[in-house]
Amino acid sequence: MSTRSKTLVINREESARYVAGFAVDPSYIADKSFINMYLHHDGYPQFRGIELSNWINHKISEGWAFGDESRVSAQLAHDFYYSSQYLYPTGQELDVQYTYIIWVGKTYKTNGNKDVWISCWNDWDKKCEFVGTPDKLISKYKIDTEYTDWKHKLNTKLNR
Repeated sequence: MSTRSKTLVINREESARYVAGFAVDPSYIADKSFINMYLHHDGYPQFRGIELSNWINHKISEGWAFGDESRVSAQLAHDFYYSSQYLYPTGQELDVQYTYIIWVGKTYKTNGNKDVWISCWNDWDKKCEFVGTPDKLISKYKIDTEYTDWKHKLNTKLNR
């Protein structure tokens, strides 16, 4: 059985409207997402959460600013494409175990640091599993397995 997940990209200001903040139930704010990306396989935090976090860190290392939700969403769909990836107008009708939200919209102009957070919601248990920076998600969930080498993958002719 596959562990299905979806990923949303939402401006961090939306979280301020809820007591739970970044730990908000995604069903309350899915309509604010610029993307509803469904991935059919390996959606658990020990894999998909790490993959998303590694991707964010790779983009930051290349000088990306995570201030524009539409740009981040387009690049996310491109970089995570495989034959069991689907994009939906809303995420409400999807049967997934995990929903990830990449919280964007804040960059520091003074020293170039980016403030990107990620949350992981367990749709089956109706609870937030994780809220924090990509590095904290990696340190919490990383297991001994192979993850995508984003620097290599995004520089191959097969991925263009």
